Amino acid sequence: MGYAGHLYPWKGPDVLIAALERLPSVRGLVVGGLAGEQDLDRVRTLADRLVPGRITFAGQVEPPRVAALLRQADVLVLPNTPSRASAAYTSPLKLFEYMASGRPIVASDLPALREVLRPDENAVLVEAGSAEALAAGLARVLGDAALASRLAVRARADVQDWTWDRRAERIETLLESVTKERA
Repeated sequence: MGYAGHLYPWKGPDVLIAALERLPSVRGLVVGGLAGEQDLDRVRTLADRLVPGRITFAGQVEPPRVAALLRQADVLVLPNTPSRASAAYTSPLKLFEYMASGRPIVASDLPALREVLRPDENAVLVEAGSAEALAAGLARVLGDAALASRLAVRARADVQDWTWDRRAERIETLLESVTKERA
C-alpha cells in the first residue's frame, strides 16, 4: 500500500495506519513528512504502536522521485477524512499522480475526489474516516487481481482528461461561452 502527501490529520494518515492494523499481511510506504515535524512524529508514533515495522517512511523526496516510489506499491490510497477541507477544498493533484502510476486506487468517498473518481470504474471509494471501510477496500483490491488491473487501466486512461492542457481548453471554452453571452 502506498501513500504520498502531507501527514496532516485531515489527510487521513492515522486512518490509514488503523486500516493497516486490520490487514496483518499488508505493508505500507509513506512518501511525505518533514523530519522533526509534529505530524510526522505523530504518525510514526502511531505506526510504531499499531503496525510496528510494517510501514516504510520515505520522507519528503524530490518531485521527480515520487512516481518511481508510487510504482513500488500494489495499491495507492487517499484516506482523507470527512473534514470540510477534505470534502470541498482538497486539490487532487496527488490523485492525478496516482492515476498516472498504473496502480489501483482506494480513496475516501468525498465530493472533491468524486469530481475525478468513479466508484468501481477507476477507483474503489470507501467511507471517509473509517479505518474498517478503508481496510475492506484495500482487501478487496489486493484480493482481486482482475479488479485491480481494470481500475488501474481505467484510471490511467482517465487521467488524460485532467492534464494542464485539457484544463486550459475547458477554461478557454468557458470564457468563450461567457463572452458570447455578454455580446
